[in-house]
Amino acid sequence: MKADHEMLEAHLKDYEGQLRSLTSYVKELKGKAAEHGTEKEHFEGDLTEAEHNIKYYEGEIARIKELMGKESEGAAYWVYQDVSGEWRWQLRAANQRIIADSGEGYQNRQDCLHGIALVKDSKDAPIKEKQ
Repeated sequence: MKADHEMLEAHLKDYEGQLRSLTSYVKELKGKAAEHGTEKEHFEGDLTEAEHNIKYYEGEIARIKELMGKESEGAAYWVYQDVSGEWRWQLRAANQRIIADSGEGYQNRQDCLHGIALVKDSKDAPIKEKQ
């Protein structure tokens, strides 16, 4: 059991490092492209692949944390910076599936947290059907 936990810790550390590297790469790629006026089609393939890999590592990190028992048993709000550096949130069920998200990016982390608070405060909002 201890060996399994150590293996998960090692994978977690590796995946978190990969995620940091990819996030940094995407920021740098976008910054250089904007600085030099590079047309989007010249780097779109690299950007798409990097964003796909970011989602993969985010999912693997969540899965490993769940296996390690680091996350709560119920739903949780996850706050993160997207590839453009904006803050976003996701509400994930206990099985790590996304059941709601911010729908927009925030420049400041505090604004993102305020968005979560607004959602939490809306628990008594009426449910209406679209006609």
